[in-house]
Amino acid sequence: MSKNSFLPWNFEAFRRFISYGVMQQACAALLAYENEPLFSDEAMLSDFSSRLNKRTGVEWEPRRKVSEGVLFNTEGSVFRNKKRVFTSLYTIDPGCFETGKLVITNFGKALGYGFVTEPEYYELLISNYEYPHQAYEDNWVAWNNAEKKLRPLLFLLSIMYAIYEKDGVGTLNADEIARFAFNSADNLNYKVIAKEILDNRKDSSKAGLSPRSKELKDKIDRKINDIFGFLCLSHFAYYKADGISLNLMDKHNEEKTNFWEKRIGQSKKEYIHSFITSNL
Repeated sequence: MSKNSFLPWNFEAFRRFISYGVMQQACAALLAYENEPLFSDEAMLSDFSSRLNKRTGVEWEPRRKVSEGVLFNTEGSVFRNKKRVFTSLYTIDPGCFETGKLVITNFGKALGYGFVTEPEYYELLISNYEYPHQAYEDNWVAWNNAEKKLRPLLFLLSIMYAIYEKDGVGTLNADEIARFAFNSADNLNYKVIAKEILDNRKDSSKAGLSPRSKELKDKIDRKINDIFGFLCLSHFAYYKADGISLNLMDKHNEEKTNFWEKRIGQSKKEYIHSFITSNL
């Protein structure tokens, strides 16, 4: 196995919280507390949590049943298990949790002030989300020690597009990525991986592939599926059967009508191709 076999792929599983609409409002709520001791001031944190829940329409603090008469949230603040929602999406500087004062990134500020559109939000994250990732300590250490880099969202989108060019469908599932891409993770290697996946689908001996342990599936496939989820949120993909497929549905700029792949001077396929090649 290559060194990449043991390199962690991290992505947040809190899918309700990482969509554009929720994150835009969450960053807008953060703006009022920039450079303030948000993480240590209980009154300020309570005010922020209330504002965050109202603005986003989702409950950020985990809730559990507690004994009668217990009036506090036993899970702690919103940042106890959700801080990486902010840091992993590059909206809060991870280092500020040590200093105690909130530091919002330039991207987080632009998002909060409404300067980032929905398509820009997803495209910026797909093209820039990268390992080593500072929000995850194990990830940061492992990928730096291996002297490797990977933009996993762009990587999987590229493989899916390359498959579409060959079969006109462009589907992927987590098992295929785990078998053929996880051990060869390189943003420039996507065409080779796409061919291996397609060749395997044609191979009559597919049933002879060695089974993968439940431990490996839980460790690897879960994170791949989290990345799949974000690609589906971005409208670059959609769920199909047990995997995802390239989404070529688009709206015509002049007619305002929906179309598939291309119509009168506009091509979703060419747009995706340009997006991939310009960011490799």
